[in-house]
Amino acid sequence: MQADSASDIDKVVSLYADDAILIPSDRDDIVGIYAIRENYRNIFANSTLQLKATANEIIESRDLTIIRGNTTGNVISKKDSSSVAVNDKFLMMLKKQSGKWKIYRLMWSRKAE
Repeated sequence: MQADSASDIDKVVSLYADDAILIPSDRDDIVGIYAIRENYRNIFANSTLQLKATANEIIESRDLTIIRGNTTGNVISKKDSSSVAVNDKFLMMLKKQSGKWKIYRLMWSRKAE
């Protein structure tokens, strides 16, 4: 979240496995590190993120970890400074790649009001 809020695309992308997939609820899957980089490039070009993540559950194993949690905060438009509140839930799977934990799958959707 710190890298997201700083619009640090290199740091954000370094957190993902080469074969990572983003699974948003409202559009097609974003498959692979190059597509993920382009997704973040578009986000950072148009918005400033002020987000906070909270883990509600962590299930660890030797090679995979699953995190279930919530993301809250705001997305601020660079075009007109309008703000959209974020209140999402997520499910993230991490795997070890070259000895480091990397995001392998990330699925999220808005929480029911």
